[in-house]
Amino acid sequence: MFDLNTLIPPNSGWRLDFAEAISENGHIVGYGASPSGHSHAFLLTPIPIEANYEQIKSFGFPELSSSQPLVGPIEGSDGKLYGTTSSDGENGFGSIYSLNTDGTGYRELYSFDNATHEITSTVNVSLHGARVLTKSPWQPDQDVSVRSFPGHLHSRAHVIYCRPLPDDSFSVGLELLQPTGDWPELSKPSRPPHPH
Repeated sequence: MFDLNTLIPPNSGWRLDFAEAISENGHIVGYGASPSGHSHAFLLTPIPIEANYEQIKSFGFPELSSSQPLVGPIEGSDGKLYGTTSSDGENGFGSIYSLNTDGTGYRELYSFDNATHEITSTVNVSLHGARVLTKSPWQPDQDVSVRSFPGHLHSRAHVIYCRPLPDDSFSVGLELLQPTGDWPELSKPSRPPHPH
């Protein structure tokens, strides 16, 4: 484990708490507290000469440009950094952004607010499928993309059924097609009851 706070000036006022991702070029995204004490996402970029880092962009308050960078940015052939956020826009669905390597020129390239996707709750899961609760109906026989959060499961999935529930939500059965990764272990299975 490595303390990211050793990579920034000690008098910066920032406290870096958690690194979410690091790119192949050494850019680090994560979460911490700003000098004002507010929780912020951060982007660190390496300074090759000093083998140190400099914060070039603050995500979220007070700029409200984006929040929660999802993975480390990549440097494009045009010299700009490209990345994604997981919470942004009117509905909080995230975005794709670009910015210059000095932190200027931030630009939202695409907002997922208008994309067809939904964050769902998982009711149960197996090696080959899952049942999730959705706010809107999903069409049976359509293919969707599934990602667990938290966890590392990514998969294409086939909608087997969609049933309305009394609370105006929907129970959706998914068949996972070639899943990679796994669901997070949030609880341990209970032991079977003892016979009397």
